[in-house]
Amino acid sequence: MSDIISLDVYYLLYYFFAIFVASFAVPTGAMIMIVSFASIATGLTDLALLGTLAFVATVSGDYSAYLVAKYFKVRFDGYINRIMWLKSKIHLVSKVFQKYGGYTVFLTRFALSGLGPYVNLFSGLRDLPKKLFLQAVMSGEIIYVSMFIFVGYFFSETWQAVVLIVKDYTMFAVLIGLGIVITTRLTKFLLKERII
Repeated sequence: MSDIISLDVYYLLYYFFAIFVASFAVPTGAMIMIVSFASIATGLTDLALLGTLAFVATVSGDYSAYLVAKYFKVRFDGYINRIMWLKSKIHLVSKVFQKYGGYTVFLTRFALSGLGPYVNLFSGLRDLPKKLFLQAVMSGEIIYVSMFIFVGYFFSETWQAVVLIVKDYTMFAVLIGLGIVITTRLTKFLLKERII
């Protein structure tokens, strides 16, 4: 019996739900979860199960976010129309998005996956055609899911080391960024107060 199939159903439901909710910009670590679950897979059956679950969760989550944004479009537009400087920016972005919306949705599934949830919402708010949205989402999510499933499966031995390296470098980058922000704000404050 394989490791994935012997997992409790609740783990697989959590796997599905965490990936689904990530489409709404909730930080659940969906990519890490896909890779982690794939790293304990013992065969093609496990990979097929995990891949299918992840694909269905990502596509249904993306489409749900699109529909939620489409539902709240009138309220959002009413809010935007009250803020003049934001109205012009949104209009400019909407113009570009109408021209390159399908490509944007496709690329934010795997290449720029951090922007994916926001593009889902923007697609619904700017009335990107449903058929174009679903085609771009499905084709992009096939690449996204298969990429991370295979990374987890083929690098399962070194996955723990990869997590530690990513964690260390991320913390280092956050600390450097925080140091830069604090230094610039402190310098501006001191210059404003004429202390320097």
